[in-house]
Amino acid sequence: MFRSIAAKEVLTLHRDYFRLGKPIERRVYEIARKHCGKQDSWKISLEMLKLKCGSQSPVKGFRHDIRQLAKGDHLPDYRVSLDDEDFVTFVNRGASQPAPSLPATDFPRLDAETYHDARTVAPGYDVYHLEREWQRWWCESGKPALHDPDKAFISFCKSRHERKPNP
Repeated sequence: MFRSIAAKEVLTLHRDYFRLGKPIERRVYEIARKHCGKQDSWKISLEMLKLKCGSQSPVKGFRHDIRQLAKGDHLPDYRVSLDDEDFVTFVNRGASQPAPSLPATDFPRLDAETYHDARTVAPGYDVYHLEREWQRWWCESGKPALHDPDKAFISFCKSRHERKPNP
């Protein structure tokens, strides 16, 4: 640990890392954070991931754990998928575009700086997830005209952060 700090090789962890309930979830996040980092995606064989995790589970049990992790889709910063050939893919949520049910042109456009502001008012949240929630809310409320979509999104983020129960 000391050498990592001295070499400035310490990675930051997402705030929600500490909310992960299972040790395997935390270890998988740590590995994804190290190897995927800011890349769009990273792929690894299930067997190699099992080795990196130090899991003593049989492959079948580890595969089940990874499938559950992918199904729950609650790993901070990364989306996880397991294909039929036993390869695990981590997709950086910050690099991936949301897949809305409507064409993207139907949604209010946000300024790039707005994402930074959203991180400030809702620290620890995945702003792209918040954006999808906001888009869904906007559609469900009848797509009202927004004079300033950026301010509306920031207000939405503030309200989500204020409603969040303390751990």
